[in-house]
Amino acid sequence: MLTGRGSLATVDAVEMPTDVETISKGAPVWEFLLVLLVLAGISLWGIPRLLREVSDSRIKAMVDLVSELRSGLGRYNADVGTLLPLDPAGLPMVQPSASPSMPWSLGWILTRSVPPSAQGGWEHFRGPYIRGARLEALLLGTEPRLASGTIGTGSRLVPAPPSFDLTGTGSSSLAVGHVVAWLVVSDVARADFEALDARLDGGIGATAEQKQKLGEVLWSPDNGGTLTVHLLHR
Repeated sequence: MLTGRGSLATVDAVEMPTDVETISKGAPVWEFLLVLLVLAGISLWGIPRLLREVSDSRIKAMVDLVSELRSGLGRYNADVGTLLPLDPAGLPMVQPSASPSMPWSLGWILTRSVPPSAQGGWEHFRGPYIRGARLEALLLGTEPRLASGTIGTGSRLVPAPPSFDLTGTGSSSLAVGHVVAWLVVSDVARADFEALDARLDGGIGATAEQKQKLGEVLWSPDNGGTLTVHLLHR
């Protein structure tokens, strides 16, 4: 420090603190170590738990969507007498597109609140049967396609109606002439499929490969992971 002595000033030696506790002004080293341990615990326990909760919420949202689609399709079938989309004359037709945003596709029809005509099946139409935003805001995967077709009639749909083995017997549960509605979603990870399969298809298939090919929920590695879900058949 400076000490005034008349016109002269001298600098006394300044004692520099060497004690870490003094430098930290009351924050001992062990407190910093404790903070680091807490942060490490959060990263090892909290973050994985958060990721699991996010994944669980996405699976639950998909289960809820499947339930809503099945309910809506059931009401649509009861009203108009078919799971197939109706043409402008109100007659069942081969679906022109599986994209729910394309006019006259099954997804597009199910979201209509007013029928486009009063002919044929449209006379009994009482939509909407599903909420369009539910498909547009899909939380699991991308490119949802909602489709229906008749087994064994050479449908022009791509993909063609799957022959679902719903009970794991080794053969299709759908006979020629059955009309089936299904949902296809791309970019679904295998882990997400397995979680969804456990919720909708528990007990169908003894091995991982069988689970991918049997029951109401199917999966293949194509297109980043393609999920196919049986919705309803008549």
